[in-house]
Amino acid sequence: MTGQLEIDIAIDLKGFTQHARTGILSLRAAPLQINYLGYPGTMGADYMDYLIADPTVILPGHTSHYSEKILWLPGAWCLHRA
Repeated sequence: MTGQLEIDIAIDLKGFTQHARTGILSLRAAPLQINYLGYPGTMGADYMDYLIADPTVILPGHTSHYSEKILWLPGAWCLHRA
C-alpha cells in the first residue's frame, strides 16, 4: 500500500479506542506512522513508529515500556497552564 497514495506521514489520533481505524495503519498507509492525542499509551504494534509524548504521558525512565520511538514535544499533553 505504501507509495500508492503518496502519503509520507500518518498520525493516528484514536489508538485503541472506539471507532479506531488501526486496520488502515496495520497495512502501512505511510512510511512513517505516529500515535498522538487520542490514546496516550503504547499501541505495542510493529506498524507504529513513533509516539508523541511529554513527561505528563511518559514518566522519566519509563520509555523502555513503549514499542514506539518517543518524540518528545514539551507541553504536548498539558491542557492547562498556569
